[in-house]
Amino acid sequence: MQDILITVVDFGSKKLSASLGKRTGTEVEIIASQNVPSKGGIKKGIVEDVNICKDSLGEVLKKLEWLSGEKVEGIYAGISSKNLRTTEGDGEIHLKNGRVREEDKKNVIEDAKEKLLLAEGEEIVDTLVNFYTLDGRIIDEDIDDSLGNNLKVNITFVLGLKNELDKYRKIVEEAGYEFNGFVVNIIGGKNIFLYDNKSIGTHAVVDIGAEITDIAVFNNGILKYISSVPLGGENITKDLSICGKYSLVEAENLKNIYSKNYESMYNDTTTDDIIEVGSTKVSKELFYEVIQARLEEIIKYINLEIKKTSFYEGICSIIIYGDGLVNYENVTSIVNNNIEKKCKVVTKAELGMKSLADISSLADVKEVYDRLSLIDEDKIEIEKSKEEYNNNFKEGKSKGFCDSNDIWVSSKKNCGEYKYITRYEIKNEFDRNINEQYCFIIQDNFKEIDLQKIYRKVCSNEAYSQIVNKISGLTFLGLLIVY
Repeated sequence: MQDILITVVDFGSKKLSASLGKRTGTEVEIIASQNVPSKGGIKKGIVEDVNICKDSLGEVLKKLEWLSGEKVEGIYAGISSKNLRTTEGDGEIHLKNGRVREEDKKNVIEDAKEKLLLAEGEEIVDTLVNFYTLDGRIIDEDIDDSLGNNLKVNITFVLGLKNELDKYRKIVEEAGYEFNGFVVNIIGGKNIFLYDNKSIGTHAVVDIGAEITDIAVFNNGILKYISSVPLGGENITKDLSICGKYSLVEAENLKNIYSKNYESMYNDTTTDDIIEVGSTKVSKELFYEVIQARLEEIIKYINLEIKKTSFYEGICSIIIYGDGLVNYENVTSIVNNNIEKKCKVVTKAELGMKSLADISSLADVKEVYDRLSLIDEDKIEIEKSKEEYNNNFKEGKSKGFCDSNDIWVSSKKNCGEYKYITRYEIKNEFDRNINEQYCFIIQDNFKEIDLQKIYRKVCSNEAYSQIVNKISGLTFLGLLIVY
């Protein structure tokens, strides 16, 4: 795989968070993250004002570019699970070559999509491959080049309303960027908390945000349920504002400053009953009672939502994260007192982060990387080129002008067009095209090989020395050799 940049923007009700990663071979490296206020453009996971969101998007991406030193051209939109649903589907194809090629993986997924029944106004938001079945054998690992005749795939589709999704496309395109696709934030959270052996069993992942809480249930790493609750940290701010007769800004300031020790402060009888931020004053008792009551309500609501699923009895653990609630003192006790299942409240300290504001966009970068790794489009081109080469070689050999030492060379720019040359013409060919990139691949196994060893086989020592001098330092992508 060639190195590419992956940019994801989490469209939250309180902020837009953008993270940029670079895919380098088999890994993804996070380069930078930034966030800005959403300024009311998103309400409870739904786009309310395209223009406000467009301005916020432009602002956060300019900051991201400045911080990373990279130019952002296209983005993936990270969205809430609001108004989304899941369904499973299967695809099936016959393997004409008796082995699994990259194109076969793509085709069997397309077959599943064609069989999918969508409700009116729905479209596919995400496609999650759960496992493949090859000649009746379930395979959840890499199946490239596996031998077989019949390939099936099991997929979880995430579906959403097209009219709502189109708003995100409009925001991105009007801001001057290319829209690359969607990522569901709560699904990306699996990459942080449910990886390797931690995915075994049934687990619920809960992301508590400012105005909405996203919920997903996974069974052995496979998404089984997705939902949302229209409650979050902003509900506490509003309660404080109403009960104390403060502005939302004053209530938010009080909450942010004292939430980490609100219970200890309430129980401390040696200090004054009044706490204050600037000119804003509130009694410790009122502050404690409002926060405690709303925290309990939100947690109970989440528990009821998870109980509605058919997976509740089998749930091993519930993982709760997000800036909406996890920063409150003693929130773990409140969670354990109101949810019967084993729960884990993940704080920013445990993740080694100063803030959880960017956690969704960071997780989504990994989710996009995994998606891109699922189907390697570059490898599909190479496979097609190899098949065309084999056909051309057989045709040439049947006409009597190919021998066992002949070579076909293909430029990366014109991968499907081969030029037939003999071993004695290879030096002249590279003299003319020395500045182009070539792909060097052994016909039998497509493994990377030592370029110098090839030349020692097919060229004289004198020709080898001259060619190596010319090609030193260039990048080569493949040569099809016939022995």
